[in-house]
Amino acid sequence: MPDSSADTTTTPSRRRLRRELDPSVTSRAEEGMRAALADAAEARLAADEVLADPGLTAAHRDALSLPAAPMESQFTRLKLGPAFWIAISWMGLVIFAAIFCNLLPLPNPNMPNVGPPLQAPTLAHLFGTDQIGDDLFSQVVTGARATMIIGVSSVIVGVGIGGLMGVIAGFYRGIVDVIVVWITDVLLTLPGLILALTLVAFLGPSLQNVIIAIDVLSIPAYARIARATSLAISQRDWVTTALSLGAKPRRILFRDVLPLVALPIASFTAIGASVAILAQGALAYLGIGPPNLLSWGSMIAAGQQELQQAPQATFAPMIVFFITVMALNYIGQRASGALDPRAGLL
Repeated sequence: MPDSSADTTTTPSRRRLRRELDPSVTSRAEEGMRAALADAAEARLAADEVLADPGLTAAHRDALSLPAAPMESQFTRLKLGPAFWIAISWMGLVIFAAIFCNLLPLPNPNMPNVGPPLQAPTLAHLFGTDQIGDDLFSQVVTGARATMIIGVSSVIVGVGIGGLMGVIAGFYRGIVDVIVVWITDVLLTLPGLILALTLVAFLGPSLQNVIIAIDVLSIPAYARIARATSLAISQRDWVTTALSLGAKPRRILFRDVLPLVALPIASFTAIGASVAILAQGALAYLGIGPPNLLSWGSMIAAGQQELQQAPQATFAPMIVFFITVMALNYIGQRASGALDPRAGLL
């Protein structure tokens, strides 16, 4: 390799782009390239030996000689199935109800005596009424707003804070990795529900404080996934080669590593949202949160008082809550298989 310092014709712009190379990074890159070339040579020799076998039929020889299928064909062969689109449709209805619940032609969920108390489901009241005559269907539709706010907020904070922490820790390692791992270990060691109860009790029973408590619980999961993926990608040959050739680490991180880390994080967002919704439902069921806020968890807790006379007051929000969480988990599972073909074929 020629000595770059002896090149007197190098322009000032090219000299500014050069920086001092780390010998350890350069040696790792050279070792990785030699190992890759050796593996490729061994694989080529093994393929030639197989093709030279006289007992191999012509059909088998032609099949082995075909090039590998492109990645696009693997994605097209992976079918999400009708259940995935049913789950997407259900979540679309829930999100639509959460956004436009005040504009829908429904009875006021907080107005008593809309119908006869403890009425069974009818055409006028699809889910029936509770003990004071409130329309349960309008309450379930309105309760979707608090649930979706919690789910969306946990995803935004988890990806924005936890995902960024994990990517930086996995790529740069060192003291940053030690600090991030210590923070996530502390948050994961503490029981999630107890930590949320403590934070809400300390901050106060408001919707904003409930959102903060659940958002804090969502950070370590996203940080762990982002760190593991970034750590694996940063050790690949093309990353070490680019670093040894003088590429800036920040450019490699945001242009090359971050898009690959975004795939597993994106597939986890639906599952992370379902976990946050479960946490909010548990807090509302225990009576931790705003007392006048309509949510599915508080409706389930309130309906237990009239479980024998009006079981629909408990089962209506419970069934909607169960279907929503199940739909989110199924979407996350199928999305993970679509973004990772190897997992989708399992």
